[in-house]
Amino acid sequence: MGSIGMISRIDHITILLSEEEFKSPPPWLSDNFTIIEGGKHTGQASQLKLIVFADGTYLELFNWWAQPPEGHTWGTKSPGLIDWSISSMSTQTPAEHFQGVSQRLNKYPGGDGNLGVSFPEPTGQGRTTPEGLKLHWTRANPDFHNASETPNEKFFPTGRLDSPFVCYDGSPRLTRLKFDDPARVTHPCGATGVDQVEVVVPSSHMNNYSRLLSSIIGSPPSTAEGQPGCMFTLGLPVENKGECSIWLHGERNRKDEQWLDTRGIGPLMLRLRVKGREGHGEELLGKDGSATHVSLVW
Repeated sequence: MGSIGMISRIDHITILLSEEEFKSPPPWLSDNFTIIEGGKHTGQASQLKLIVFADGTYLELFNWWAQPPEGHTWGTKSPGLIDWSISSMSTQTPAEHFQGVSQRLNKYPGGDGNLGVSFPEPTGQGRTTPEGLKLHWTRANPDFHNASETPNEKFFPTGRLDSPFVCYDGSPRLTRLKFDDPARVTHPCGATGVDQVEVVVPSSHMNNYSRLLSSIIGSPPSTAEGQPGCMFTLGLPVENKGECSIWLHGERNRKDEQWLDTRGIGPLMLRLRVKGREGHGEELLGKDGSATHVSLVW
């Protein structure tokens, strides 16, 4: 399937690393992926490494090298899978796409699912590569406030982060990521791109979060066949590479409940497409820690 008719695509997924993990990535990362040094961000004490895929998506391996800015939504998070972002397809400019997001959230009552989510205007961001190249993009992190359907604070044990952010290319994406370079996008595990981001929310608020994501993404969900919850379809940066999905569901078992208790509402699992394997299957990248929340699917 292609991306015809979609107005939003996945941009990237963020995995927070501790200082030790950033200096020496754990085997579940280093043995499976080609890891690129990304440099330091402009204007804040953070740095990144990149895992770039042939479909134009990437994993941001993020680390604070000093005190996070006050109020930053990632500043209180513990290492692991923490966030994901969307962007515009080629059929819209970033400004047009963001205007649509804002209108859908704000123009109609309950556009945010009455959860208390809005977005400020995107602002310029940047990083300097180890080679000294300055790269730019714009992004908007969600603003949160209490509203009639905001979940209990127990679902935000490390701070509220129950909405994706929006991120738009400034420097050309190919210049920034070089996903046309086989040396950067060939990985030992065979991963070629993002297949699915799985998001867990309280069952009591499924309808609210479905409405919120519908407004942000710009399209309604479909039924998750044979599974609880619902599915949203997103395009990919390389638009002829197909599409990916966001699987939204409530807690299904004790493991999901424990995730909500300890990590809070947000991404639970990242699934990556892999080539070169027969049949259909799924394999976790490890047996403990963050590795149990990233898998390969074929």
